[in-house]
Amino acid sequence: EHFLFASIQDEWRVSDNFNAVIGLRYDDYEAFGSVFTPRVSLIWNTTPKLTTKLIYGSGYRAPTANERFFRNNPVTIGNENIKPEEIDTYEISFDYQWHENFITQTTLFKYDAKELIEYIFSQDTNGNVAQNIGEQTGKGFELSVKWQLLQQLNIEANYAFIDAQNTANDDVPDIANKQTFIAVNWSPAENWHFHFRQNHIADRLRSKIDTRANIDDYTVSFAKVQYSDLTPGLNIS
Repeated sequence: EHFLFASIQDEWRVSDNFNAVIGLRYDDYEAFGSVFTPRVSLIWNTTPKLTTKLIYGSGYRAPTANERFFRNNPVTIGNENIKPEEIDTYEISFDYQWHENFITQTTLFKYDAKELIEYIFSQDTNGNVAQNIGEQTGKGFELSVKWQLLQQLNIEANYAFIDAQNTANDDVPDIANKQTFIAVNWSPAENWHFHFRQNHIADRLRSKIDTRANIDDYTVSFAKVQYSDLTPGLNIS
């Protein structure tokens, strides 16, 4: 089977404070035909401190070899006729520079996914066969902060929330509906560097048919201290 692709992108300066970036990608698969995935970004320098961005993008996921060709499997069976999964995404973002050392970004987003590959029981094969029947929609927001508190100290943080539903209008299981992230970089003295970051993952649901206990929220923390140039070319962390 062969695979070919071509892409083109153009940046258009509409005015002194307004740019447009337009792109198109074409993928051709011998097995299941061609896919077009356009993308458009509109960037508006609304004020000297505020930048507004409108972004549309599309994408796809080609079926895996297992999803197409699995045969002698007691659980799942492939389907050579399935098509790629498709998604359209929409974003509006506001970047505001409160001070040269303090920037915030607020992003609202929405996505629509279709032709998702799911396994459905078939009496003809007496097994679960891959089929393009799934759909998913989601919407949410993300808040980000970048703060250069001192020349030797900077902090980054963000909070993200998503609300996603599947074909049956049920909340999508397993994904994190809420995520919080913070990172700190500090150089208290020459050759010394300290890095700390922390992720908090919350509100992950199980599938309705999963009878196990709810998934606990959890936090992952990472800290690193480094001393550079102990001898020329030698760092210790």
